Amino acid sequence: MKKIIILSLLVLATSSIFGGDWIDSQITFKYSDDNIFETSKRSTTAKFGDGDTRLFNENLNTYKTGDETESQLVIYKKLDGYIKNLVTEAAFVFNLSVFNNETGEMATKLKEDGSYVRIAYGDDKSKFSVLAFPYNSERFLLGWTYDLTWGSQSMWPKSKINSETVVPGIKFDWNTETAGLFIGFKTRPANTNEILGEEGDLETNDTISTTWGILGGGHFDFAKMLKLDVHAGLFNKGTNPLQSQNSTDLSKENVFASTIYAKGVSARLSFRKNSSLNVSDVMKVYRNQDQRNDLKDIVATEGKKEAKKETFGYVISLEGVYLTQRLRDADDKDNLTNFNAWAMDFKVRFLLNKFKVNMDFIMRNPEFLLFNVPGLTAFESISRDPNDEGEKSEVKNEMFFSIGGEYKTTEHLNLGFLVGYKLPASYKGAGAENVLVIKDREDQSSFTSGLSKNKVRLPKGDDAKPILALKLSAFYELSDSMEVSGEVSYLMDENDSTVDESGKRVLRTKSETNKLGFALYIRSSF
Repeated sequence: MKKIIILSLLVLATSSIFGGDWIDSQITFKYSDDNIFETSKRSTTAKFGDGDTRLFNENLNTYKTGDETESQLVIYKKLDGYIKNLVTEAAFVFNLSVFNNETGEMATKLKEDGSYVRIAYGDDKSKFSVLAFPYNSERFLLGWTYDLTWGSQSMWPKSKINSETVVPGIKFDWNTETAGLFIGFKTRPANTNEILGEEGDLETNDTISTTWGILGGGHFDFAKMLKLDVHAGLFNKGTNPLQSQNSTDLSKENVFASTIYAKGVSARLSFRKNSSLNVSDVMKVYRNQDQRNDLKDIVATEGKKEAKKETFGYVISLEGVYLTQRLRDADDKDNLTNFNAWAMDFKVRFLLNKFKVNMDFIMRNPEFLLFNVPGLTAFESISRDPNDEGEKSEVKNEMFFSIGGEYKTTEHLNLGFLVGYKLPASYKGAGAENVLVIKDREDQSSFTSGLSKNKVRLPKGDDAKPILALKLSAFYELSDSMEVSGEVSYLMDENDSTVDESGKRVLRTKSETNKLGFALYIRSSF
C-alpha cells in the first residue's frame, strides 16, 4: 500500500513534466515457454507474461534480461556556470519496473537509479569534471565488459544489517582528445566485528563503521585506432566474522575482526576501425535522451555520396582483470591467505554492410566467480592443498565461447543468431565424493545456508559437463519505437541434480536439462 501511495504521488508530481523525461522506456508483451518438453513445477506450459528464456551467453554487457517492462524518470538540468567554460549538470533518476513476483502476483518496484550532480570545466580539447552520486554509484565501475566489472555494491558482503545499504560516490575526471585520467571514492556503512575483553577471553560485538573504496585509472588513445585502458582499485570491505580454530587465546587470533582489503587491476588493449568502443548502458549516466545506440556504433566517416558505398568496421579487444583479498585459510584455519581471482575476455566485433557479428572468448577462475561472496564458504579460501592421504583438490576454470549476429534482410526485417559453448568452473575438494559446479558469477553472501542457483552439487562419480546454447530470432520493425519478434532457443545443461525419494542425489532427467523453448514478443521502446 505504501508503495502504491508513493507511485501515485510521483505520477501526480510529474504530471507537468514533459514526456521526454520518461526516457529509456520499454513495454514488453511476451508469450513463451522455456521448455516445451517439461511441465513440472520447474517449467510451466506456454503462458503470457514473464518467462525465463535467457541463455548463459546473452546480455554479457548488462544485468538486464531484455524482457523488462520499465521506464526511467529523468529530470535533467544543464546550465552554463558563472565562470567561463564552466558547465553544471544535475539529473534526478528513478527506475520504475513492473514484473511478476515469485508467487505470480504483479509487483512494481521503484528505485533510485543513479541521480547525480556534475561540474565540468574546459573546452573540446581538455576538460576536467566532478561527477558525484549522492545515493547510488552503481554506474561508476571498474572494467568495461559488464560481466568482468568490479567495484559495485556487491564488492561489500551482504549481511542482515546492511544488505541494501546505499553506496554514494564521487569521480574526478580529466580528459583530452587522446588521453584521460580519473580517481574516485566510495563509502558504505557496514557492520564490523571487534574483539573486546581481557586477554584470554573472546567477546564479540557488532558495530557500524564506514568502509570505503578508492577507484582510479586512465587511458591513452592513439590516432583513434589503438587504445590502452587501465583501471585499479582498493576497497575496505569490513572485517572477517570467522574465528580461527585457536579462538580461546586473543593473542593468537589472526582471523576474527581482521580487515578485508580487496585490490586489483583491469586492463584493456583495443584496436578499431570505423567503429566506436561501446560502453554498457548500465554504466552510463542519464540525460533526457535515448542512449541505446550500441547497435548503431559503426559510423561512416565519408560524406553523403561516399556513405552509399560498402561499410566495414570492427573492434578487437583483449580485457583482463586480476583481484586479490585475504580470507581465512581453508587449509590452515588459524591464519589468513590470499584469495586470488582473475578473468579475461577476448572480443571481436565487426559490421559489414547489413551483417553484424559479436564474438567473445571468456575465461574466469572460480575465485573470480566467488570473489564477492567472498569465497566458496563465506570469508574462507578454497582448499587446494592435499589431504592426509595425499589427494589433491580438483579446481577447473570456466571457459566459454559465444558468437552472435544479425542480418538486415530488408529495411525493417532483421534475422539473428546466438551460439554459446561453456565449460563451467567446478571444484572437488581433496577426498570429496561430489563435484561442485559453479555456473556463473555469484554476488550473494553465504550468510544464508544452502546452495544458490549458480552452484550445483553433482551426484557421486559425475563430473561437470559442457553447456550448449543456441538461439534463432527474427525482428520486424513496425515503427521507430515498436517491433514484433519471435525466437527459438535450445539449452543443454546437464549440470543439475536433485534428491530422489530414497535421499540419494541423482542427475535430473534429460527432459529437464535439455530445454527447447520459444518466445513471441510485442515490444515498444522509446
